[in-house]
Amino acid sequence: MGIGARELIAAQIRRLGSNLVTVTPGSARMGSVSLGSGAAPRLSEEDAAAVGSEIPGVVVAAPLLHAREQLMVGASNWQGVLRGVTPEYFVAREWRVFAGRELTPEDNQRAANVVLLGTTMREKLFGESDPLDASIRIRDVPFTVVGLLERKRAECLGDNQDDIALVPLRTARRQFVGTSRANPTFVHNITVKFAEGASAEDVMSAIRELFQIQFLVEAMTLSLVGGFLGALVGVTVAATIGILAQWPIVIDLSAVLIAVSFAGLVECAPEGGQIGLRN
Repeated sequence: MGIGARELIAAQIRRLGSNLVTVTPGSARMGSVSLGSGAAPRLSEEDAAAVGSEIPGVVVAAPLLHAREQLMVGASNWQGVLRGVTPEYFVAREWRVFAGRELTPEDNQRAANVVLLGTTMREKLFGESDPLDASIRIRDVPFTVVGLLERKRAECLGDNQDDIALVPLRTARRQFVGTSRANPTFVHNITVKFAEGASAEDVMSAIRELFQIQFLVEAMTLSLVGGFLGALVGVTVAATIGILAQWPIVIDLSAVLIAVSFAGLVECAPEGGQIGLRN
């Protein structure tokens, strides 16, 4: 692989965020019977705090809620991805704000109606106009635009990373996702960033152990988003795919799944499928 191609791949992976592990509820089992995806206990804000404080090598653990919502500005409207996040999310994803500000702990604490827009979302709703401090409506609820996200220019499995709106985590739960009496601080997943030099295998093993202790069920899904950057830029794409194809897709811990994604350049199929280059 040429130097230019290696640099392109490296840059695209960095735009997604490097050294990331995403934790989501998996499929719980009762005896030999699968209870289906999502049957495992839900994650919570407290789980994210535990990962961040108890596991060596973790830089930050960012809880996340997500939904697809219609955003409206006057006669313009656009449906895109809405994520409820905390300030840790910006650190985990290495996502800068080029105008305005990031979300603050106070925004989350009071479930403020403030929003940051990705570049695609901003262009669809405002065109060339400056959206800072403008009012937009999400589900007919008014929000104030407080920040604009740096362009990622990366796609993963067809998802445009810039077609996004970020609101405080607790705002998303209150206004869009809903609450649960059984788990009032539930989250859909946790994005974990580990330090340079830390072992991805050790971090994932510690996360599995932590949740086995908490839930007494081995049903967490761990998706490794980054961490293979050095290996990737040092070998050919074909060799990298060969390495991925040999990676143990299912580890025998009641279906703990580890899936690897390279910034949309490599296509990851479901279990039993093939891994190959995207066209």
